[in-house]
Amino acid sequence: MLVLASATLANYSNDIAKAQQSEALIQLASYRQALTANYMETMKWSPEKSYNDSDHLFGSNTFIKEINFDGKGGLHATFSDQVIKELQGKTLSFVASTNPPNFTRVIWNCGNSDQLPGFVPLSKNKTNIPVNMLIKQCKSSSARVKESTANQENKT
Repeated sequence: MLVLASATLANYSNDIAKAQQSEALIQLASYRQALTANYMETMKWSPEKSYNDSDHLFGSNTFIKEINFDGKGGLHATFSDQVIKELQGKTLSFVASTNPPNFTRVIWNCGNSDQLPGFVPLSKNKTNIPVNMLIKQCKSSSARVKESTANQENKT
């Protein structure tokens, strides 16, 4: 019975972490849109810039402590102490990729997600959230397959 309770608690923690990351994705969407629009207009990235809680990013109830844009196509969000313990101080990255030689499209990869063929990442991924806690769209396809296989095995 203790094993079942432990497994249930771990699943609950993972679900909470994923919900908090989903909210962060929504909060960061406007940053990605603005950065992309500026890049498409000027063909250059905005300069490096950091925002922290004192800038009142999203009001007083936010899961994000700091946002850093590295000036090269990397948008990195660090989680605050208002999230589940396993996410506190962890970083979730969004890395812009573009399609050489024309560079006419920009896509953003979340965390460890796979690159689209023909697109080149413009910055480094700094995501350090444990893979089992990452939301689906931020995992690599191989991690999603592994997780799916493990879930199927647990059901049998």
